[in-house]
Amino acid sequence: MKKFLLLLVGCVVSLSLVNQSEAQVAYVTYCPTPVPVTTYYAPPPAPVAYTSYYAPAPVVTYQPVPVTTTRYRPFLGGTVTRVRTGYAPIVIAPAPVVYSY
Repeated sequence: MKKFLLLLVGCVVSLSLVNQSEAQVAYVTYCPTPVPVTTYYAPPPAPVAYTSYYAPAPVVTYQPVPVTTTRYRPFLGGTVTRVRTGYAPIVIAPAPVVYSY
């Protein structure tokens, strides 16, 4: 019973503190008089030839590579060599692309 009353008092105190907090209240602020805004824009530019250079990102691919593993096996009477295919990454850099318009 004592624990229940402490829990009840704790809930009442926390709820009263939550009601007093103003952290969740939305405040609306605005300018009471409208501010005049003047907009300027530039005239259209003269036609100009642009040249753009784009360096494509390098491409990473995988190339098959033989991997040789040699182990000593005493019950088989010596060494055992195993050859399997692994994959090693290689980078291919493509040629640059130049656009002219």
